[in-house]
Amino acid sequence: MMDHFEQVEKLREKANVTYDEAKEALEKCHWDLLDAMVYLERQGKVKGPQTENYTTQKASSNDEANTQQTDAPKNTATFGDICNRFLRWCGQIIQKGNINFLEAHKDGRLVLSLPVTAVVLLLLLIFPVCLVLIVIGLFCGYHFSFRGPHLGRKDVNNTMEKASATVDQLKQEIQQKQEASRQNQPNDLH
Repeated sequence: MMDHFEQVEKLREKANVTYDEAKEALEKCHWDLLDAMVYLERQGKVKGPQTENYTTQKASSNDEANTQQTDAPKNTATFGDICNRFLRWCGQIIQKGNINFLEAHKDGRLVLSLPVTAVVLLLLLIFPVCLVLIVIGLFCGYHFSFRGPHLGRKDVNNTMEKASATVDQLKQEIQQKQEASRQNQPNDLH
Protein backbone atom coordinates (compact mmCIF):
# COMPACT_ATOMS: atom_id res chain seq x y z
CA MET A 1 0.00 0.00 0.00
CA MET A 2 1.30 3.47 -0.89
CA ASP A 3 1.89 6.07 1.78
CA HIS A 4 0.43 9.53 1.34
CA PHE A 5 3.59 11.01 -0.17
CA GLU A 6 3.73 8.29 -2.85
CA GLN A 7 0.06 8.85 -3.64
CA VAL A 8 0.60 12.60 -4.03
CA GLU A 9 3.61 12.01 -6.28
CA LYS A 10 1.70 9.52 -8.44
CA LEU A 11 -1.30 11.85 -8.84
CA ARG A 12 0.98 14.82 -9.51
CA GLU A 13 2.75 12.84 -12.23
CA LYS A 14 -0.43 11.48 -13.85
CA ALA A 15 -2.44 14.71 -13.69
CA ASN A 16 0.50 17.07 -14.34
CA VAL A 17 -0.49 19.33 -11.43
CA THR A 18 1.51 20.87 -8.62
CA TYR A 19 2.29 18.99 -5.42
CA ASP A 20 -0.10 21.18 -3.43
CA GLU A 21 -2.95 20.66 -5.92
CA ALA A 22 -2.46 16.89 -5.86
CA LYS A 23 -2.28 16.78 -2.07
CA GLU A 24 -5.40 18.95 -1.70
CA ALA A 25 -7.35 16.76 -4.13
CA LEU A 26 -6.32 13.57 -2.32
CA GLU A 27 -7.19 15.00 1.08
CA LYS A 28 -10.64 16.10 -0.15
CA CYS A 29 -11.21 12.65 -1.68
CA HIS A 30 -10.06 10.66 1.38
CA TRP A 31 -6.82 9.58 -0.36
CA ASP A 32 -8.62 7.82 -3.24
CA LEU A 33 -6.56 8.34 -6.42
CA LEU A 34 -9.42 7.84 -8.87
CA ASP A 35 -11.76 10.20 -6.99
CA ALA A 36 -8.95 12.76 -6.76
CA MET A 37 -8.41 12.58 -10.53
CA VAL A 38 -12.14 13.14 -11.13
CA TYR A 39 -12.07 16.03 -8.64
CA LEU A 40 -9.21 17.67 -10.57
CA GLU A 41 -11.08 17.18 -13.87
CA ARG A 42 -14.16 18.89 -12.45
CA GLN A 43 -12.01 21.84 -11.37
CA GLY A 44 -10.64 22.11 -14.90
CA LYS A 45 -7.07 21.36 -13.83
CA VAL A 46 -6.96 18.12 -15.80
CA LYS A 47 -8.39 17.40 -19.23
CA GLY A 48 -10.84 14.51 -19.42
CA PRO A 49 -9.99 11.42 -21.39
CA GLN A 50 -9.67 11.91 -25.14
CA THR A 51 -12.25 9.94 -27.11
CA GLU A 52 -11.53 8.38 -30.48
CA ASN A 53 -14.01 7.79 -33.27
CA TYR A 54 -14.24 4.44 -34.99
CA THR A 55 -16.05 3.66 -38.23
CA THR A 56 -16.77 0.67 -40.42
CA GLN A 57 -16.29 2.69 -43.58
CA LYS A 58 -13.17 2.22 -45.62
CA ALA A 59 -10.81 5.13 -45.17
CA SER A 60 -9.58 7.03 -48.18
CA SER A 61 -5.84 7.49 -48.64
CA ASN A 62 -6.27 11.08 -47.47
CA ASP A 63 -7.93 9.95 -44.22
CA GLU A 64 -5.20 7.37 -43.60
CA ALA A 65 -2.53 10.05 -43.84
CA ASN A 66 -4.42 12.23 -41.35
CA THR A 67 -4.88 9.28 -38.97
CA GLN A 68 -1.17 8.48 -39.05
CA GLN A 69 -0.27 12.07 -38.29
CA THR A 70 -2.59 12.31 -35.28
CA ASP A 71 -1.55 8.93 -33.86
CA ALA A 72 2.11 9.90 -33.72
CA PRO A 73 3.33 10.48 -30.15
CA LYS A 74 3.41 14.11 -29.18
CA ASN A 75 6.54 15.03 -27.29
CA THR A 76 5.78 18.62 -26.41
CA ALA A 77 7.90 18.91 -23.24
CA THR A 78 10.24 21.82 -23.75
CA PHE A 79 13.55 22.36 -22.03
CA GLY A 80 11.86 24.99 -19.87
CA ASP A 81 9.19 22.48 -18.79
CA ILE A 82 11.85 19.96 -17.84
CA CYS A 83 13.79 22.60 -15.91
CA ASN A 84 10.61 23.69 -14.10
CA ARG A 85 9.81 20.10 -13.11
CA PHE A 86 13.37 19.56 -11.90
CA LEU A 87 13.33 22.78 -9.86
CA ARG A 88 9.94 21.85 -8.37
CA TRP A 89 11.36 18.45 -7.43
CA CYS A 90 14.43 20.11 -5.85
CA GLY A 91 12.14 22.45 -3.93
CA GLN A 92 10.14 19.51 -2.59
CA ILE A 93 13.32 17.71 -1.50
CA ILE A 94 14.60 20.85 0.26
CA GLN A 95 11.20 21.33 1.91
CA LYS A 96 11.31 17.75 3.23
CA GLY A 97 14.85 18.33 4.46
CA ASN A 98 13.75 21.46 6.31
CA ILE A 99 10.91 19.75 8.19
CA ASN A 100 12.95 16.69 9.23
CA PHE A 101 15.72 17.00 11.81
CA LEU A 102 18.79 15.08 12.94
CA GLU A 103 19.00 15.26 16.70
CA ALA A 104 21.84 14.45 19.08
CA HIS A 105 20.97 13.36 22.64
CA LYS A 106 23.22 12.74 25.61
CA ASP A 107 21.93 11.28 28.86
CA GLY A 108 18.36 11.64 27.58
CA ARG A 109 18.80 15.38 26.97
CA LEU A 110 18.56 17.06 23.55
CA VAL A 111 21.93 18.63 22.74
CA LEU A 112 21.66 19.45 19.03
CA SER A 113 18.90 19.60 16.42
CA LEU A 114 19.76 20.33 12.78
CA PRO A 115 17.50 20.30 9.71
CA VAL A 116 18.40 17.41 7.40
CA THR A 117 19.08 19.95 4.63
CA ALA A 118 21.88 21.46 6.74
CA VAL A 119 23.23 17.99 7.57
CA VAL A 120 23.37 17.05 3.88
CA LEU A 121 25.15 20.30 3.01
CA LEU A 122 27.70 19.74 5.79
CA LEU A 123 28.27 16.17 4.61
CA LEU A 124 28.79 17.37 1.04
CA LEU A 125 31.18 20.14 2.04
CA ILE A 126 33.19 18.58 4.85
CA PHE A 127 32.41 14.85 4.83
CA PRO A 128 35.60 13.65 6.60
CA VAL A 129 35.17 16.15 9.44
CA CYS A 130 31.49 15.22 9.86
CA LEU A 131 32.29 11.51 9.88
CA VAL A 132 34.98 11.96 12.55
CA LEU A 133 32.63 14.11 14.68
CA ILE A 134 29.84 11.53 14.46
CA VAL A 135 32.17 8.68 15.46
CA ILE A 136 33.63 10.72 18.33
CA GLY A 137 30.11 11.66 19.40
CA LEU A 138 29.04 8.02 19.46
CA PHE A 139 32.08 7.06 21.57
CA CYS A 140 31.35 9.96 23.95
CA GLY A 141 27.83 8.67 24.61
CA TYR A 142 25.80 10.76 22.18
CA HIS A 143 22.83 9.10 20.50
CA PHE A 144 21.52 10.30 17.15
CA SER A 145 17.96 10.10 15.87
CA PHE A 146 15.68 11.67 13.29
CA ARG A 147 12.52 13.64 14.00
CA GLY A 148 9.97 14.62 11.40
CA PRO A 149 7.20 13.32 9.18
CA HIS A 150 9.45 11.54 6.67
CA LEU A 151 12.50 10.37 8.62
CA GLY A 152 11.15 10.20 12.18
CA ARG A 153 9.84 6.68 11.65
CA LYS A 154 10.54 3.81 14.04
CA ASP A 155 12.51 1.74 11.51
CA VAL A 156 14.93 4.60 10.75
CA ASN A 157 15.45 5.45 14.42
CA ASN A 158 15.75 1.77 15.38
CA THR A 159 18.65 1.51 12.93
CA MET A 160 20.24 4.62 14.46
CA GLU A 161 19.77 3.15 17.96
CA LYS A 162 21.35 -0.16 16.89
CA ALA A 163 24.41 1.76 15.65
CA SER A 164 24.65 3.54 19.02
CA ALA A 165 24.26 0.24 20.89
CA THR A 166 27.01 -1.35 18.77
CA VAL A 167 29.37 1.52 19.57
CA ASP A 168 28.47 1.30 23.29
CA GLN A 169 29.23 -2.43 23.22
CA LEU A 170 32.54 -1.84 21.43
CA LYS A 171 33.44 0.86 23.97
CA GLN A 172 32.71 -1.55 26.87
CA GLU A 173 34.86 -4.27 25.28
CA ILE A 174 37.77 -1.83 24.90
CA GLN A 175 37.42 -0.74 28.54
CA GLN A 176 37.33 -4.37 29.71
CA LYS A 177 40.49 -5.18 27.73
CA GLN A 178 42.25 -2.14 29.19
CA GLU A 179 41.29 -3.17 32.73
CA ALA A 180 42.43 -6.75 32.11
CA SER A 181 45.78 -5.57 30.76
CA ARG A 182 46.26 -3.29 33.82
CA GLN A 183 45.56 -6.20 36.17
CA ASN A 184 48.03 -8.46 34.33
CA GLN A 185 50.88 -5.92 34.56
CA PRO A 186 53.26 -6.48 37.52
CA ASN A 187 53.29 -3.71 40.09
CA ASP A 188 56.62 -1.91 39.97
CA LEU A 189 57.05 -0.08 43.27
CA HIS A 190 60.92 0.10 43.34
